[in-house]
Amino acid sequence: MQKELNNAKTKATENPKQGIDELENVISKAEKTHNIYYKMLAYCDKTFFYTDLNDFKNVLKSADSTIILAQKLSAYEKEIEATVKKSWALMHLGLINEAEAQLKNSYPLLSKLNTNSDYHLAIIGNYWNTYHEFYNVQAKDADAIKKGLKALEYYSKIKDREDRNRRLIQSYTSLGSSYLFEKKVDSALHYFQTANNLFSYNKYKDKKALAIIYSGSGMAYNMRREYQKALQFLLQGLKISKDNYPDIYTETLNQLNINFKATNNNTADNPYYKEFLRIKNENEKKNKLTSEEIQEIKDNNNSNLPTIKIIQLFIISFIIILSLIIYIGINKYNKQKEQSKNIVDEKSSHDFNEIIKLAKTNDSAFITRFQEIYPNFYVTLTKQYPLLTATHIKILSYSYLNYTTKDIAVFMSVSVRTVQTHKYRIRKIINISSEQDIIEWTKQI
Repeated sequence: MQKELNNAKTKATENPKQGIDELENVISKAEKTHNIYYKMLAYCDKTFFYTDLNDFKNVLKSADSTIILAQKLSAYEKEIEATVKKSWALMHLGLINEAEAQLKNSYPLLSKLNTNSDYHLAIIGNYWNTYHEFYNVQAKDADAIKKGLKALEYYSKIKDREDRNRRLIQSYTSLGSSYLFEKKVDSALHYFQTANNLFSYNKYKDKKALAIIYSGSGMAYNMRREYQKALQFLLQGLKISKDNYPDIYTETLNQLNINFKATNNNTADNPYYKEFLRIKNENEKKNKLTSEEIQEIKDNNNSNLPTIKIIQLFIISFIIILSLIIYIGINKYNKQKEQSKNIVDEKSSHDFNEIIKLAKTNDSAFITRFQEIYPNFYVTLTKQYPLLTATHIKILSYSYLNYTTKDIAVFMSVSVRTVQTHKYRIRKIINISSEQDIIEWTKQI
């Protein structure tokens, strides 16, 4: 059974979907022979490969199965690995608090690990690398880089050169991406190049890391406006990521779309934009949670809290945070209410009512009419931030009219998570922190 498990993992490096199918066979065989050890290993590997496929709902299912089996076998290493991947899935599904709870709950288990063991060093490195992603998702890039460097510290101590280089490649690419989001292009390219150099020393070829290196480098050169150089890297990244890594493929299409618009007068012939929208919608649909699924996940997480003391602390913290949120919310509401009054005073009642009506119905004439009523806002926005897409501009226009993320999601007939993702990318382009309110920012334009 070990041989079959190894074969499945080998296939998954080239094609994660095929590797998962092979692992299903291992699980079936393990169930027939009542071998819960190999069943646990197969589920754990499935968790990793579903992560590569950006299929976070299935990551949760495989991770939960792994955790249950690991606890039966007292296999705390696999329990940590699965919990970390569960956290990864939760944060990408928009459940940030639940993701952080998983990381905090698994932290005490790290004390059981031996830093003289390569395997254990890799687990600790993966833990901090997940915290790196946790802050990345929230656009807290400085915090993300600190955690990424901590992961790098543990990966660097791995004695086996092949395994060490493989982990370092993953860590360097993650750090490169974070520096890219901070618009520190030189640092980003340094880490991408360092990761690429390590490939020559490794037999194991991490295709996902290679896709990130090419796509990330292309994005960096796009930011430098070295569009020809960027195009070479982006096309390589697109080729590698197309069938196996939908998240990288989607962002690469977006960067090619930006590249095409910057280098071609006739944007109507853009071959990348429609494909970008199609894949993005597929990914969002695949990972869109229903209210019932969200509640089930939250209930499961709450049932996993280890002690009454933690529950009590959580409740107390929740009450304090909730009170603070309510207080901030009331102040923000009053401020936005006053700003709304100023906007109404700027324009005639007729114009304002018309634009509000177009906004609420997501009418195609909304942006055109918005430009006419608020020309300074639109011209300044497009001139200062040319990388903003039409969707970004629409969201910022809604924000200027004081609409919340939830309102915008309703108007555009998309999920709240989709709008949050767009706002995350907007923050990167306009270079504002996650703490700064986008609605307030638009008032300064």
